Amino acid sequence: MVTVLLVLPYGIAGQERQGLMWEGRQMIAAQVGYGITAPDPPNDPVVEGRVVAAGTLTPLAGAWVRLVTADGERRLATGTVGYNGRFRLALSPELAQESAPVVLEAGLLGYRIGVSDPFQIDPEGVVEVPTIELAPAPFALDTIGVEVERRQQFEVPPRERLLNRQLRGRGTFLAGASVARLPEREMDWALAERIEEFFVHPLFGLQVERSDSNPDGCVLFMLNQWPVTRQTFLNEPRTNIGALEVYPEFEDIPEDLRSHLLDEGSTRCGLVNAWTWSEWNRGIDGER
Repeated sequence: MVTVLLVLPYGIAGQERQGLMWEGRQMIAAQVGYGITAPDPPNDPVVEGRVVAAGTLTPLAGAWVRLVTADGERRLATGTVGYNGRFRLALSPELAQESAPVVLEAGLLGYRIGVSDPFQIDPEGVVEVPTIELAPAPFALDTIGVEVERRQQFEVPPRERLLNRQLRGRGTFLAGASVARLPEREMDWALAERIEEFFVHPLFGLQVERSDSNPDGCVLFMLNQWPVTRQTFLNEPRTNIGALEVYPEFEDIPEDLRSHLLDEGSTRCGLVNAWTWSEWNRGIDGER
């Protein structure tokens, strides 16, 4: 409980001239030396838990987690697993009123997506989700198919590939010099100031305005066309970025880039892909 001491210059307060009238509610007042006890403010709801590898129970640092309604219609929160395998999602006060059952999904490259049993959000407390174990995702490679893919993907230098995407007239493209001149803020804030469709959500970070094609307003991140977490993207030094390509709408993402998404069939997010200088310069003067 929080005790608030009121120092009153005229004894009992209750006169309008002292500015302490409370809109028709019963006045509670005290003389000097007496306390009024007020209830603690309610806590925001929290969902936390642990993600490990099935069998070995090794913590899967860097795995993504997302809280969604059990029917899969709405995404409520997203986050990343820490080095110890644990995650913590601090939910907004609005979600304290969420009455629909929810589930926690978790995933990582090379593993199958894991889903918790349905549960309810505690409006003023912490829900500890039972440990989610992710099983490895085996895959078979077609030798001929891989060789063809290698020739198509790696013989075209990144600069030429990006030029071809620019010619399609979709997306926003920033050269390294333009990236360096972005406002001196965290990258998601800088992009929100530069790209009209973007804004920064206090919980989810960089978002786009919601639309029929992207009802969640979500944004995915890549480095050199490899999917990464938001935090990994933000940790990349700005001086290391040679080019940036931004697609607020899923439909704007080129097919050759869209094929690198981990869950291409289920996500409808926007995308930001950054090319580091080491990769951006590949193919120039014979560099490989």
